[in-house]
Amino acid sequence: MAQLPISIAELYPSLRGDPKEGSQHWWGIVSFAGALDAHYWGREDAYVTGDQLIYYELGDPTKKIVADAIVVLGVPGLGAMGAYRVWEIGKAPDLAFDVVLPNTKRKHLLEVPRAYAAMGVRECWRFYPEAEGTAALAGYRLERGVCWPMPVVAMPNGAVVGCSKVLGMFLEAERLRPGARPAHGAWGLFLRDVATDEPLPDPLGKEKHRAREPSEQRGALAAVGTVGCR
Repeated sequence: MAQLPISIAELYPSLRGDPKEGSQHWWGIVSFAGALDAHYWGREDAYVTGDQLIYYELGDPTKKIVADAIVVLGVPGLGAMGAYRVWEIGKAPDLAFDVVLPNTKRKHLLEVPRAYAAMGVRECWRFYPEAEGTAALAGYRLERGVCWPMPVVAMPNGAVVGCSKVLGMFLEAERLRPGARPAHGAWGLFLRDVATDEPLPDPLGKEKHRAREPSEQRGALAAVGTVGCR
């Protein structure tokens, strides 16, 4: 009997296929992707989305990964999509972001960086909402096919800050004051423009629960930017 033709959508489906990791995972994605989506609003060649299934090798549907959030720059007209197929878009995402919890830590240490390097993601960042100290944030930059660690620095108030060259943004992981919604977890993740030193609006309203005044950290932030965004 003749085999029925299979469409691209059937061969590379848009279903994630694994369970969610809980509220901290969800709020971490929304904090990051929500702030950037608002920041790039109206920019035709900027695409930001969360919980994105990516296929990165034509002919092998097993070469896939789900990124908690991605940023694609320089490709005009990208709209709502199911699966992100790298060969159709013409490039890998410029940045991938993941929220890591204990049940996914091993995968994000071993499998995920290799997949991002294979497809050519320029930067990948990981946020650990249950971690302590500088372990709350990790960044990697792709150079010569390998994801190399990027510096993250502990601020005087205990916040952990890294600098994304792709975004021109500081990523600031910071413990929240008492009174924040428990579902968000103990850590908040915030973004700040390197050029203007202005924070991006917080889509979840956690800004008022931050543990510091931004002006107290300007000198330390400048040092992070010099190292991480050069």
